Amino acid sequence: MTRPIEQGQEWSRLLRDAGAEPVAFPTIVVGPPSSWKSLDGALRRLSGFQWMVFTSAAAAMNTLSRISDLKSLNGVKVAAVGRHTASVLEQSGVVVDLVPPEGKHQNGQGLAQALASLSPGAKILFPQAIGGRPELKDLLEKHGCEVEVVAASETRSIDPLPAVPPFDVVTFASPSAFHAFIQGAGFKCLESKTIVVLGETTAEAVRLLGFNPKVAKDPTGESMIHAIYSAITA
Repeated sequence: MTRPIEQGQEWSRLLRDAGAEPVAFPTIVVGPPSSWKSLDGALRRLSGFQWMVFTSAAAAMNTLSRISDLKSLNGVKVAAVGRHTASVLEQSGVVVDLVPPEGKHQNGQGLAQALASLSPGAKILFPQAIGGRPELKDLLEKHGCEVEVVAASETRSIDPLPAVPPFDVVTFASPSAFHAFIQGAGFKCLESKTIVVLGETTAEAVRLLGFNPKVAKDPTGESMIHAIYSAITA
């Protein structure tokens, strides 16, 4: 499991329940951005936005850490890409107004589709990871929305990686986790191993380097386990 430790706890539980032995081997860490300037500046103008959207739990948690009074969110609707991100917000007392339907729709494209009925000119604040995918911003702007992207988190490779422990199946939930693995451990230790990934974006990154991953159909731990079972019993 190459996810950051804090993101892999639920998956570890599900894997154990399914009879597998989860081995934590994070290749990336997700932390705060190098500067809070853009986020803090946008939060001071929060009343000027109709919506705030989140595509990761890390961005949500970091954004909330910069808000001293949640009453400043009054009048601003909040959208989350999936149930995990929504739960992080709700546990902090934030009302989440919109989450795309579960399954393959819980991604940037699904969130954009869920927001497609917004009136042209709607102003949206998008706290995002540095270097995050532009898909959601581009789609919302095509709908006529005004989107302001601000840095709320940053993904960094663990360098150097420790020695790779014995494993049969490796899981990647993001291209950054895969690239960090390759950078630190090389190609050879993936030879003859089963690779299971979350989502087509990660699958494309893996295929570009010559591997043939099994792809989880939905962005959930349960779907990942089904993909692992399908791969090892094929």
